[in-house]
Amino acid sequence: MQLSVWRRRGVDTPEELYKLLAAVTSPALARAIERLLMDRGLRVRLANRARRLIDAEFDIHRNTARLRAIFQQALQPSTVALSKTG
Repeated sequence: MQLSVWRRRGVDTPEELYKLLAAVTSPALARAIERLLMDRGLRVRLANRARRLIDAEFDIHRNTARLRAIFQQALQPSTVALSKTG
């Protein structure tokens, strides 16, 4: 995946992406959590980036409209004609 895609998620450099992906292992994850516990600035930056991502990607009005369209389509009578057998 290109770094530009990750930048939208708050990852600005390849090193940050590497650190994010390296945290998949249990020891690395434990270290990442410990780093977050010890670094208030990092916690604040990550929280702010997460909020921006949520605001940009998850709009309640857009999501509700999509869900409404799915329900309306499901409630429509089928337009497929059933053939008579016999």
